Amino acid sequence: MLAVLLLAFLLGLVHVGIISPVLRWRDDLDRRIAAAETRLARYHGLIDEREHWRQRLAALRRAEGEVGLLLPGRTRALAAAALQNRVQTLAEASAVDLRSLQVMAESAPE
Repeated sequence: MLAVLLLAFLLGLVHVGIISPVLRWRDDLDRRIAAAETRLARYHGLIDEREHWRQRLAALRRAEGEVGLLLPGRTRALAAAALQNRVQTLAEASAVDLRSLQVMAESAPE
């Protein structure tokens, strides 16, 4: 009877000291692997979308060049002169007669 109790005690000790920590470690590894697989799937999705976003960026850059959203010129005076030329060109194309164009002096933004 004492041998059975001693055997049960030793088996419990082995379970608590060896088997249980190994099982917890394995469960932790399983959770970490699942999280890594989720991240990997998300990264693959981003890679698959990369070409779409490159094409979209190229289209936006082409559209910006076509529309001319920004005025050329390294300084404000050159940009103002480009704007003046653009207004003059648009006025001529629309058969509008502009008598005078001038650039106003810069004022501090409010």
